[in-house]
Amino acid sequence: QLRRLLQIGWPPVLQAMGLVCGLLGLYVVLGRLGTVAVAAGITVMRIAGVAVMPTIGVGVAVQTMVGQSLGAGDERAAVRAGWGGVALAAGFMGLLGTVFLLWPGALFGAFVNDAELIAAGQPLMRLTAVGQIVAAVGLVLGAAQRGAGATRTVMLVDVGTAAAVLLPIVAREAQPTMLFTRRAAHLKDHSGQ
Repeated sequence: QLRRLLQIGWPPVLQAMGLVCGLLGLYVVLGRLGTVAVAAGITVMRIAGVAVMPTIGVGVAVQTMVGQSLGAGDERAAVRAGWGGVALAAGFMGLLGTVFLLWPGALFGAFVNDAELIAAGQPLMRLTAVGQIVAAVGLVLGAAQRGAGATRTVMLVDVGTAAAVLLPIVAREAQPTMLFTRRAAHLKDHSGQ
């Protein structure tokens, strides 16, 4: 029993530690850009953190419903719970993403009153808007998989996705940039492109 608990429990621990380390890395990059960038980043993370709470709640419900359905031998109910949760969370987060995209200054201005900070936060809010539906789908599908006991799979997908998206970001003196590779001129194609 203890072995099974550890098998199921260690991947979410690593996943949470990865999230915390990723946020620390983000703040290191923002810190190199200056105080306004750090303040804007923290404010965006707080707004996004509040916005994601209902989706986390949907994920917990889906995780429970999937586990109960599979325990009762009803795979169809587990699938319905998972996809129903995805639809609910994606709809909600899509609505919030629209607000983030269309009215970032007004939303940011509700939390801070510094014009420079509001100006710095607007592009970050728009960038956050783009990922709302993707985040909702990922959170709820991950919860469904955890409800089925596939915590290791969820952790590997989460870490792999974060590495693919975040590791190519390089902190330069002026601002963070994306790292791309260029194919050598004499090659028609290569496996890394």
